[in-house]
Amino acid sequence: MKYYNKMTSRICLIFILILLFVAHEPVMAQLYDDFFDGDFTENPFWSGDSQDFTVNLESQLQLNTSGSGTSFLSVPFTFDSIMEWDFWVKLQFSPSSNNFARVYLAADQINLEAPLNGYFLQLGEAGSDDAIELFRQTGSSVVSICTGTGGLIAGPSSISYKIRKFINDEWEIYIKPEGTWTYTIDASGMDTIVGDFSYFGFLCNYTSSNSTRFFFDDVYAGPFITDTVPPEITSVKVLSENQLSLFFSEPVDEITAETNINYFLSGGIGNPITTVRDNQVPAMVVLTFNDTFESGITYELFVTDLTDIEGNSIIPVTLTFTFIKPGAFDVVINEIMANPAPAVDLPEDEYIELHNRLPYPVDLSGWELEYGSSHAIFPEVSLLPDSFLMVTKDNALSAYGQNVSLFSSTSSLNNSGTTITLKNLAGQVIHSVTYTEEWYKEDFKRNGGWSLEQIDPLNPCCETGNWIASIDASGGTPGRSNSVLASNPDTTHPAIYGLSILDSRNIIITFNEKMDSLTLLNPLGYFIDGDIGYPVNLNPVPPDYRAVRLEFSKELNKNTPYLLYLKDTLTDCLGNAVTFNTSRKIGLPGTAGHMDVVINEILTDQKDDGADFIEIYNRSNQIIDLYDLALASYDTMTSAITSAEPLVGQSFLMFPEDYLVLTVDPEKVKADYLTTNPDGFIKMSSFPGYNEDHGIVVLSGKNDNRIIDKFTYSSDYHFSLLNSTEGVSLERVNYDRPTEDRTNWHSASENAGFATPAYKNSQFSTYLKPENPVKVYPEIFSPDNDGFNDILNISYKLNEPGYAASISIYDSNGRLVRHLANNRLIGSEGVLSWDGLNDTGERVLVGIYVVLVEVFNLQGTVQRYKECCVVGGRL
Repeated sequence: MKYYNKMTSRICLIFILILLFVAHEPVMAQLYDDFFDGDFTENPFWSGDSQDFTVNLESQLQLNTSGSGTSFLSVPFTFDSIMEWDFWVKLQFSPSSNNFARVYLAADQINLEAPLNGYFLQLGEAGSDDAIELFRQTGSSVVSICTGTGGLIAGPSSISYKIRKFINDEWEIYIKPEGTWTYTIDASGMDTIVGDFSYFGFLCNYTSSNSTRFFFDDVYAGPFITDTVPPEITSVKVLSENQLSLFFSEPVDEITAETNINYFLSGGIGNPITTVRDNQVPAMVVLTFNDTFESGITYELFVTDLTDIEGNSIIPVTLTFTFIKPGAFDVVINEIMANPAPAVDLPEDEYIELHNRLPYPVDLSGWELEYGSSHAIFPEVSLLPDSFLMVTKDNALSAYGQNVSLFSSTSSLNNSGTTITLKNLAGQVIHSVTYTEEWYKEDFKRNGGWSLEQIDPLNPCCETGNWIASIDASGGTPGRSNSVLASNPDTTHPAIYGLSILDSRNIIITFNEKMDSLTLLNPLGYFIDGDIGYPVNLNPVPPDYRAVRLEFSKELNKNTPYLLYLKDTLTDCLGNAVTFNTSRKIGLPGTAGHMDVVINEILTDQKDDGADFIEIYNRSNQIIDLYDLALASYDTMTSAITSAEPLVGQSFLMFPEDYLVLTVDPEKVKADYLTTNPDGFIKMSSFPGYNEDHGIVVLSGKNDNRIIDKFTYSSDYHFSLLNSTEGVSLERVNYDRPTEDRTNWHSASENAGFATPAYKNSQFSTYLKPENPVKVYPEIFSPDNDGFNDILNISYKLNEPGYAASISIYDSNGRLVRHLANNRLIGSEGVLSWDGLNDTGERVLVGIYVVLVEVFNLQGTVQRYKECCVVGGRL
């Protein structure tokens, strides 16, 4: 802004001087130098300690020497009874008695270090109350004429000065510090001029530390400058959908600037409803219109009858601008370097790269970037069409393209699990991603030095499916097209991922991908049966709009299942619609008690690069919210739950007879096994560490020590004829039988692929209550692990509790082949299973077998029951 102000002032001053030259021939003796030609030895010629000064790259006269001392430059000019001096001085230090500047307004000789007669403005003195001060010098003696505001230049300063001498010998000193737009008077005094003066100049007194820290520019000495130049509009900026800001070449008159009828906008919008001249920047006016601008439309703004501070009227002008409202995904988060160490071949710095997909520049000024718990506001920065911007700390990647420094010294990107959100001035979400280490797809790249790159910028909604680690040899592509750039369209229909019940009237629907927030606001899109109806309030959940909160006027009844239907158009963020009339069960949940939800299948010895899983089953008549449950281990020494991991991070309903698989990697489980219920998987953030061969699995309350179910497993429970148990799950035979009954578990069948995640177990057997005290079923079973009648069930029903049982299996020749139970305490009713193996773990021969069940109690009552079964096999 300073450079713009300086250039504008320079152009205006040159124009005014041209007018003065045309009007007054004596102006030939005026002094003017802006050092724009890079030279101070001609036009005009400055003399003195020339070797101690230079014109720098900013076209400023700068002291450029070493050591301590005094240096000056002076230039001839014509002094008159009415004079004005204008110049700019910057001191990059706090002035003192050893470090100060003098601006000789008038001197009678060229050497400003020698005794002379004249007038000078002193910039700097001893103490902390430095003020500018005007002196008359006679020989070596000086007399103060006037002093300015105390403390004005006590520190480093950058000020434009205007000094006027009137015909009555009155002096006035005006200042315009950097960052201000108008001159204000700072000092005045009277002094009678005596003598002839022919030189103007600068004198610097300095120590070695400040020998390059004096700057001078925009010098003028001559008649009073009267501003006759009309103001001009230098730029128009769109602030919002109904606001513009106009920047003028100079401060404008407040009354005319704030007259609404002086502005008219085409497109049927008309005059603004308010116009406000900025108090801090009086060359800026903000216009607010009643109607909003339409994106992509070019408008014409007519401006007339404004004046500057001096009363010069603007020449009527017509300006054009095109309003572009960047919407969702017009600017996208395109690349993320979250873990830069150890570096591959890029600087070891974090960055987020933004990409402008529009054919127009996008002004990011005032936009907000949220990353994790931190956030930052963009400074004035414009992102060019189809270009990139790196967000870094300390502009660390400036060599790679456009940078903006937003990261603070105390904030950084997490290596995984961070949400990055870009919002516009109105707080609307333009793009949001939540990246994880899984996005790298290659394990070694997640260890550091590689960026995550977006594959297809036209598919910004698909997160994990549209991101992958960079394949560039340097580890990333900051400031240029991504190395993984390819077409990767999203053509899948969004679906419901989960349902959360907040209370009897409020629910949250979570989708499996980002949704269009506007379609989520459609109340006709949702309907609950059972006389509940359509929602009365809807609130999409930012920043990714995967979820929407619904409020209904009628209450859900506890543990009553309802159907939620998606009845109208709901789309993902790219326009793919949810399948019409999709339905999901919903209901107000109860509290899970012991054995309401049971452990139904476990896999702890996964295939190579596979994933462990635990399957659970809701055997109750309650709707259970898994948000209240955890998966854990059990310490037998302390009888305490350990390593508890929450099942889900938000409400997730499990209905009666539902099967759900708990795992850290559902996709690996689905890849290894057939499943008819792909929606029956819950991705846990972490999993308790279960041993392959033995351990204890606990389903517990998340915030208490309630044990919902507990299973002590062992690899010995597997079918012993298997060559390997790797990748083979243990299945529960029946969920109504005790969990810790060893005979209630069996290896999943080979025909089922050795596991049945999220659906009915291959070894499931219905629990048949016997009419007689003992019953065996099925009559013929084949223990070949094919999933069909692989086990024999021995059910019993006694008249009273307190019995123990011994169960033995004999072949048709009366030879004992298996001790199934020996003095085992049993209940009054239950079932045990035989896997068709003998006591040495070998499969018995095909044939007829006798099951002898002996039950007895402490009172000496003994009862014996014999039942026959047939062990079959393939012919």
